[in-house]
Amino acid sequence: MSVEMQVHHKFEVFVGGSIEEVAEKVASFTQDGSVAAKSIGIEYVDQTAQFLLSLGYAPGQAGYPVKLIETVAGPLPVADSASELCNALESAAEAAGDVICHELYVDADAIVHMVFLARA
Repeated sequence: MSVEMQVHHKFEVFVGGSIEEVAEKVASFTQDGSVAAKSIGIEYVDQTAQFLLSLGYAPGQAGYPVKLIETVAGPLPVADSASELCNALESAAEAAGDVICHELYVDADAIVHMVFLARA
């Protein structure tokens, strides 16, 4: 795929109390195949105990249904210990199927979570 197929300028924002809730909203938004999803950004907002997820997409391209898959990677790495996190990320991506992109977030206990945007 050329880089032009990844470029996008449209975004939809989803808010929910859990990744599962946000994932349902993203799946519903893309289920009819009219959205060519390209990227996600995610943040956990402590003050409201909610997830804020942005989905980047490209209009005018053939769309496809997508899903979000969350998995725990492990504790937040310190110093030069990121190789374990890389290994966890790669293993989880293999299990997730056709990964389009990913995002990480760290919870209040310093545990790293991975969220994959994948073809449904």
